[in-house]
Amino acid sequence: MILKDLGKNLINTLDHLGDLTPHITKDGSFSLKNSYYRESFHSSTGARQEAEHKFLHPSEINRFLECKRINVLDVCVGLGYNSACIFEEIIKTPIHLNWWGVEIDKRPLEIALENTIFRKSWSLPVLKILDSIKETGQWHNSQSNGKVLWGDARRTIDLIPYSFTFDLIL
Repeated sequence: MILKDLGKNLINTLDHLGDLTPHITKDGSFSLKNSYYRESFHSSTGARQEAEHKFLHPSEINRFLECKRINVLDVCVGLGYNSACIFEEIIKTPIHLNWWGVEIDKRPLEIALENTIFRKSWSLPVLKILDSIKETGQWHNSQSNGKVLWGDARRTIDLIPYSFTFDLIL
């Protein structure tokens, strides 16, 4: 019942989220501008560059090599850049990833995954994860698993078990 109600809220809320206009940032990466908020999803210098500098590098993924497990929460998944950078890094390690995402609007990820420039930015394993998130809201493979909760984060965050703790919050 809770998920059913969240679905209704998502549909009602999306009417007020504005139009999304694609554009290319200075680093050549794909991004979107939102008409409702009158701003871009990423800095003009670059979507990929921003995700790497603000999220990937500070996360210091190698510090999780000893425990071989990392739990990540991505609040406002958007186009998926922040998590995709983490996914790319995790693939190079023996670390197991447990990922949760919360996002109110499916459109940014859908639009990104239809764009050639965006798709060329990621390895095939990362694209498979992103495609699965878009199609089913989750994925599972031998090294990682994840689930996105579609809807207003102020409500959907409560669907994550209280006992679950996160090593990184994006």
